[in-house]
Amino acid sequence: MVYLPLQRGLWGDPLDRINSYWALINLRLPAKRRVLWVDALCINQADTAERNNQVSQMADIYSGSKEVFVWLGEGNEFTDRGMDFLGEITAHAKSIEDKLLKEARDRHQMYREWTDLFHSVHARHDSDECFAGIAAVFRRDWWTRVWTVQEITLARAAKVQVGKKILPWECFEIFSNLYTVYTVHTSGQVRPEWSREYLMFRYHAPKMFCKADTIRVMRMKRLENIEIPLSWMVQCTLGRFATDPRDKIYATLGLINCGPRVSPDYSLSCNKVYTAAFRAMLEYFGDLRVYNYLQGSHPDSGKELPSWVPDFMALTTSRIASMVYIDGSSPNDLIQSLAVGLLYGAASVSYGKLIKSLMEFKEGDSILVLKGITVDRISIVGKVAPDRHDTKHMRSGADQNSLKDTIIEWRSLVCESNGSYITGGSCKEAFWRTITLDSKVIKYHEGLTLQDNPRDRRRRLDRVDPRVPPQSLESENKLVEALEEQAAWEEGFQCSRRFFMTKKGYMGIGPNRCSNGDIVCVLLGGELPCVLRPVTNERYKMVGQCYMHGIMDGEVIRGAIKGNFMYKDFAIA
Repeated sequence: MVYLPLQRGLWGDPLDRINSYWALINLRLPAKRRVLWVDALCINQADTAERNNQVSQMADIYSGSKEVFVWLGEGNEFTDRGMDFLGEITAHAKSIEDKLLKEARDRHQMYREWTDLFHSVHARHDSDECFAGIAAVFRRDWWTRVWTVQEITLARAAKVQVGKKILPWECFEIFSNLYTVYTVHTSGQVRPEWSREYLMFRYHAPKMFCKADTIRVMRMKRLENIEIPLSWMVQCTLGRFATDPRDKIYATLGLINCGPRVSPDYSLSCNKVYTAAFRAMLEYFGDLRVYNYLQGSHPDSGKELPSWVPDFMALTTSRIASMVYIDGSSPNDLIQSLAVGLLYGAASVSYGKLIKSLMEFKEGDSILVLKGITVDRISIVGKVAPDRHDTKHMRSGADQNSLKDTIIEWRSLVCESNGSYITGGSCKEAFWRTITLDSKVIKYHEGLTLQDNPRDRRRRLDRVDPRVPPQSLESENKLVEALEEQAAWEEGFQCSRRFFMTKKGYMGIGPNRCSNGDIVCVLLGGELPCVLRPVTNERYKMVGQCYMHGIMDGEVIRGAIKGNFMYKDFAIA
């Protein structure tokens, strides 16, 4: 039996009818009978009870299939070239990998040979056509849909078909991995043989290939029986689209193998589904780590969600790079890079059972109560830094924005740059450590590359760093230029955020929605401080996480032990 994932939507949608027609024509076997299962046709989307029942069985359907065919649509000259090239280059990459395993050599040797292989493509006379063809294949709608993740991840065997061209799914996994290795090993480089067409391809590539690479990691986790919690699955599918916003949660359920369960129920409102799902994420870990990557919580959610619950649908387009790169996966996840310690020493202690016992949900889960400490109130905010896609390293022309101009504006807010900072050192040093989030910067600090884990404690600036603060205007320009370029590689921690100062003189980088009057607090169970907005004397809105210089390594908690700070309950609505 063959299972056929098509565009999700009502069967009456003309696009579904056209897509299904061409799929059935191309998947027909001339001399054999073939049975197809099409979810949009086989499930009555208008019947809530049937929908609940069938969605609960989706995982069994796809994992029990003999083979899954992914139909990407009709082909053309571009997709034909792309499929041929994919088959060719992944065969070479696979032979390199097989040779490595046979000779029991270091994996870094494979990475070097893979990088050389990708370099060699640029010498081909048809290299631009090859890259254009790959882009044409990866830009098909199938890659953007949230339900397709479960369909391909659970498949025992799968093939991808575009028009008449067919390739095993493994080719797409190998190519995504190959391109990831090549990108990391050539970060910050622009080689003379790179054409303008390839530079444009490189600009769009991360959005295209990360989806296939994420599925590769999911399949690896399942093979190794590694824990896959709801939070990790939701993170991996943030950039995918769902016609029904509840499917941002429901489409991931078949892949989860640990933690509290959420059952599909289409009679529930989107608000209730998102609230129940996020509560399950918090309870699984017992602390606040899921906030470290689910940026975007804010007091003005259009869905009337509690402010402590992210709007998962809005995060499709407004995801902001995590400050600390925690991905919400299990602490014993073997696939995660081996970092040396936390990037920050933890603004608060975050050890599961203790924190979980202090976490309360009230008034039908509309209120989250957490214990914490108020540090100070925000009194000055700077303008919002540009999104990383709008910086000059990602755009050209008049519509580009400059992180440099934003930082100049931020610096003008620090009046006494040579004065003393509240926790020691000069205000000038505190400002630049705040702007860098007290971390080393690629192409500014010697020897640092994208291959170095951004979660690693070794990425923190030294207590006395010879390059921060910059000692000359030339060094300052180099630092800002490096920050702007680093933003293009998903490490733009300043992007879409804003600089702020507090009444006592603390400096920080916070959410783009933080404003005067908001408070900065340390919540038990959080690695980073949080910005809360007082609504009444007893209620707050969650604005988001922040970096605040001088309190990132447990100073506030130690201060509470000495009696300098006081704990209180924060009821977050």
